[in-house]
Amino acid sequence: MNPPRIYVAAASLEVQRAQRVMRDLRERGAHIVGDWTEAVLREGGDGARQTDAQRALLSAEQLAEVTRADGLLLLVPEDVASVGTWIELGVAWRSQVPVVASSLSPRLPWAAAWVTRVGTDEEAVRVMLRVVDGW
Repeated sequence: MNPPRIYVAAASLEVQRAQRVMRDLRERGAHIVGDWTEAVLREGGDGARQTDAQRALLSAEQLAEVTRADGLLLLVPEDVASVGTWIELGVAWRSQVPVVASSLSPRLPWAAAWVTRVGTDEEAVRVMLRVVDGW
């Protein structure tokens, strides 16, 4: 059995949170697709050090990774805005990629009502691995 391919969507300002979750998934045997964290640490989360063409290429690559994933683990931004996170969620919906969201809020926005929501990042990892291929 191939390891499940998981995309972790999170705000670039919460890059350490995303890295922690990716590390946990890897330790449990998952393959992380589209690991964007190193680029954020190198280039900055706002992409200000990149040309528009570079930003367009990188964003297209990341969204393509979402479509190839077996599951998307959504780290709902708690105190920051993150348009990219919500776009990745929309791409997952369009591609019928199952989504598990970690959110302190008891409810997700109305448009995300179809997502499986849990209260902690640790629980999101466990549930995500159960959702994809029965891990």
